[in-house]
Amino acid sequence: MQFTNRNSQITPHPSPVTFRPLTPDDLPKLYVWLQRPHVAEWWSPTPAFEELVEAFTPLTRPGHRDQGYIALDGAREVGYIQSYVVKDCGGGWWEEEQDPGARGIDQFLADETRWAAVSVPRWSVRSWPVYSRIRR
Repeated sequence: MQFTNRNSQITPHPSPVTFRPLTPDDLPKLYVWLQRPHVAEWWSPTPAFEELVEAFTPLTRPGHRDQGYIALDGAREVGYIQSYVVKDCGGGWWEEEQDPGARGIDQFLADETRWAAVSVPRWSVRSWPVYSRIRR
């Protein structure tokens, strides 16, 4: 977080939320994050580590149809986002979608107490370049 001194008041300016590609080294951290109740509520069932490795390793490969990213608030790792091709994704989702270029995005913050620090609008606005870059 950056600070500006205006009239002797210190005002925080949030650092940009950025994304870096998910790597195999991130999988143990992702496993821990998926165990957290506020994440597991939406990402369930929580996979065993071996299942996570099997499911998420393809998202670490450049050019794979689905991609995973670690969200960064400055240099701090704060969450996860993934982009996936919705056509024929299975699981009863997006069954009517025919556009092969359509993408879905799933995301979460790793620390539920950081909602104010990593605001959802700032996060969502920063997600758009990831989505648009992958869609091309």
